[in-house]
Formats: sequence, C-alpha cells, structure tokens
Amino acid sequence: MTTETAKNYTFSIPEIQEVLKVDTDLDKSAIQEKLKGFKQYPKFIYSLDDLNTVYEFNVDTYERAQKYVDSRNVERVKKAQATRLANKAKIAKEEKKAKSKPANEFDELGKLYVEQAKLRVEIAKLSQEQNLLDKKIVELEKKMNVR
Repeated sequence: MTTETAKNYTFSIPEIQEVLKVDTDLDKSAIQEKLKGFKQYPKFIYSLDDLNTVYEFNVDTYERAQKYVDSRNVERVKKAQATRLANKAKIAKEEKKAKSKPANEFDELGKLYVEQAKLRVEIAKLSQEQNLLDKKIVELEKKMNVR
C-alpha cells in the first residue's frame, strides 16, 4: 500500500499577485492581513488548499496555480540534482587530490632514494679509480725510489 502525502508548496506574496492574478489591487499589508491565520505569516503559504481558502479560487485559477507550482517544482528538482552532482564531482576531485598528494610525495621520495643510490654507486666507482691511481703512484714511486 502506498500512502500519498500532501504536497507542500511555498508561495511568496509577489507570486500570489503575479502568477495567480488574484487581488492584484491589494497591497502587501492587505494580503498579509488576509494571511494572518497561517503559521508562516506573513511570508509564506504552504499548500494550494491554504491559498484557496483565502482567495476562493475558481477552477481555472486553481488549475493555473497547480500548473505553475508543478513546473516550478520540476525546475527546482533539476537545479537541486545538478547542484548535487556538481558537489559530488567537486568532493571527488578534492578527495582525488588529497589521495594523490601523499602518493606524489612518496613517488618523489622514491625518486630521491634512487638518485641517492646512483650517486653512491658513482662515488664508489670514483673512489675505486682513486684507489687504483694511488696504487699506481705508489708502485711508480717504489720503482723510482722516490719514497
């Protein structure tokens, strides 16, 4: 069983005046006076039935209001979905950056270790060459009796 909940609509006073074309001759204070019984007085009315009790719509006006509210709600849903998707993409991008930063630091550290090892190998080779040269020098000095 599915139970249908009543839809909540939010109307502002300018929307009442513009879209519904009802009591456009009334100023805001007169409209607010009519709306005193509602919870969100003076700003909002929450359902078409609440609005109907104040203005006693004819069928055409009520249908026009219903169409307007439905189209407005569809637009709001689309905007909300787009915002949610954009926020998810932004969060995913930030998480990817956060994850990639340490990985990049570890990669950089690994590269530095490799470079350090290469330099140590070069130092070892150069020190071997130096030792060989020192030995040759010592041998030549012995032959020449310079020492």
